[in-house]
Amino acid sequence: LQHIEQDERVSTGLNGDLYFSHAVEKDSRRDYCCYAAFPRIRTIVQKTAMSVNVKTRLPDWVSEPESQLKSPAANRKTLGDTIILHNAKASDSAVYQCEASNRHGKILSNANIMIMSTTAQLLCLAEYDKSFSNDFELLWEKDNAEIALNYTENSRYIMEDSNLHIINISHGDQGVYRCVAKTPVDRDTASAFLMVLEFIIEYEENKWEPGNWKELLRVPGNHNSAVLKLHGHVEYRFRVYALSMVGKGPPSKPTERYKTPPSGPRRPTQCLFHGVIWCPQAT
Repeated sequence: LQHIEQDERVSTGLNGDLYFSHAVEKDSRRDYCCYAAFPRIRTIVQKTAMSVNVKTRLPDWVSEPESQLKSPAANRKTLGDTIILHNAKASDSAVYQCEASNRHGKILSNANIMIMSTTAQLLCLAEYDKSFSNDFELLWEKDNAEIALNYTENSRYIMEDSNLHIINISHGDQGVYRCVAKTPVDRDTASAFLMVLEFIIEYEENKWEPGNWKELLRVPGNHNSAVLKLHGHVEYRFRVYALSMVGKGPPSKPTERYKTPPSGPRRPTQCLFHGVIWCPQAT
C-alpha cells in the first residue's frame, strides 16, 4: 500500500475523500483505493480499487457543472488573500481553495483544514516484561488522586489503550496528571501539567443586541475574579468559559439578569457570581 503524497494540489478531506484542486495526466491510475486500519485488532479493511483517467484535451462538458463556490460564513472573514476563521467548529472542517488569475492564466491551490474537538489527550507509553501481561496495571491520577473511569455517557474522562482523553476542558481540569504503570515487582510514573491559559467572560444585554453573546474580558488562568465595566440602565447576563492549550471549554450556565442603575454610583457596587466580580459604570 503506497500512500498518496499530499501537497497544495492533492489533499484528503475529513471524511476520507481524495481531492484534486486540478487533475493532471500523471494522476491517471487504475488502482486508487481507500482503506481503514484498526491497530488494536490488527485489521485492515480495503475498498474496491477505482480508476481515474485524466484526458489532456480541453474544459467539453455534457452538462455545465454546478458551482461549488460558497460565500464565507458568519465566522469567516477574508482579508485580501487571507481567510480568517473565528470560533472554529468541527463543521468548519473542509478543503479550502484559493484561485489566483491574471491575463496569462489562473492557478488553483487548496488547503485541508481539520478542526479538532474543545478534548485534551494525554499520552502514556509503558514497556514491561510480557511475562507480567496478566498482572500489568495502568492508571491515571490527578493531583495525587486516582481518576475514576466509569465509561458512562456523562463521563468526561475516557481511557483508550494507555491514553487519557478529557472531554470539555474547564478550569477544574487544570492540575498535575500522572500516569502510573505497575507490575507485582515494579512501578514507574510520568507526569504532565495541564494549564488553563485564561477565562473568557461573555455578556448578553437586552438593549442593543438581545440574544447575542459577546466577549467582554479575558482573565488570566491564575485569577479567580475580575472587575467588569458596564453601561448604565442595561439588563445584563454573563457566562464564563475556560481557554486551555487544546481549545476552549463549554460556557457556564448564564447568570440571572441584572439591571444596572441609570447613573454610576460614587462607590462601585460589587456582586459575586461564579467567582467573577463585576461593577456597573455610568454611560
